[in-house]
Amino acid sequence: MNNSELPLYLKISPIYNKILQLGIAVLCIVVLLNILILSQNKQNSVIAKQFNYLSEVQLEQAVTAFKVLLNNEDSISSKNKTNIEKYIHQLAQSNTVNDVHFYDESGLLQVSSSDSINMKTLYGLTPIELDTKDQSQLYGTFVEEIRTDKLLGYLRITINKEITNSRLTKANFDVHETMRLLVLFSLIIGFLLTRGFSRFSRQGFRMNKSKVD
Repeated sequence: MNNSELPLYLKISPIYNKILQLGIAVLCIVVLLNILILSQNKQNSVIAKQFNYLSEVQLEQAVTAFKVLLNNEDSISSKNKTNIEKYIHQLAQSNTVNDVHFYDESGLLQVSSSDSINMKTLYGLTPIELDTKDQSQLYGTFVEEIRTDKLLGYLRITINKEITNSRLTKANFDVHETMRLLVLFSLIIGFLLTRGFSRFSRQGFRMNKSKVD
């Protein structure tokens, strides 16, 4: 064989070529899946932080209102208790608020909203025969001191996570659904391009071979 007849590149067996293409495709799929998973986890973290922020803002607003209602008094008068009951009922009417509890400075429960969930039920700590499930994943509980120049009591609010996060969760789902569709289309386009280039290469090789013959 003359030097002019030497191939310009090393010949690769078709089976090894297919294995190489398959390996590259699998690697690309794994990378894309990892990107999707990391993006999903990041969005879930953002949603959790946003939920905590909104809940804490709502709690701070309620604490400020309680300072006014209590009027810096050590004991709750009948008038104050009536106003507190009305305000707690008003808070509990919100779709995002599941229940509200007000405790005095010693930690004794004074007023709570109707249909409230106690802590044992919330975390599934009731007796086995009641078969109560842990509901802590559905709700977020936040507690804050009510304090001016002295401690007036404590406020506990339970927030519904599903309702509070519904818009962010839907937006997150829509974004990832779009990303999954783009990944699927990319795989289909890559497959079609690979087949097209493969056919084009075989046709070019046949034409060159026929010219040599």
